[in-house]
Amino acid sequence: MDEIVAIEPRGRIRVYDARVPGVHAFDANGFYVHNCGEQPLLPYESCNLGSINLSRMVRGGEVDWERLEEVTRIAVRFLDNVIEVNRFPLPQIERMTKTTRKIGLGVMGFADMLIRLGIPYDSEEALLTAERVMGFISEKARRESVELGERRGPFPHFEKASGRGGTPP
Repeated sequence: MDEIVAIEPRGRIRVYDARVPGVHAFDANGFYVHNCGEQPLLPYESCNLGSINLSRMVRGGEVDWERLEEVTRIAVRFLDNVIEVNRFPLPQIERMTKTTRKIGLGVMGFADMLIRLGIPYDSEEALLTAERVMGFISEKARRESVELGERRGPFPHFEKASGRGGTPP
């Protein structure tokens, strides 16, 4: 696996951010990055995202489901806690973020997970593994979110966001 060892200045050059049509990516001062689009946001909401490294969820050549559940539950609590401790740049952002409490839990390292499981990336088994892993994460994340709501109370616009009372503000 390659990793960045050092970033050293070599002078200044003009770099312009540019969107690459069709891939939603751009150069950000020399780094290739993707635009945020993991979760739709309302005006003034913040982007509160985290990822589980799937390559670290393999033990003995199999998915460590117990560890994956633990990490998923911790990640949901962590992301929710970020909303509480964050210092927001605008009061509107703080109000909207705390009102809707959106979090985005994603993954990284899926290809490395497949390598550790001995599954070819372009196989039907890889697709089934992706469905099973993401279904598991989704189920455990939702369960943890429900438990957070039971302990802390529902977020202010739960009724509206859940489709029981209109749309969020």
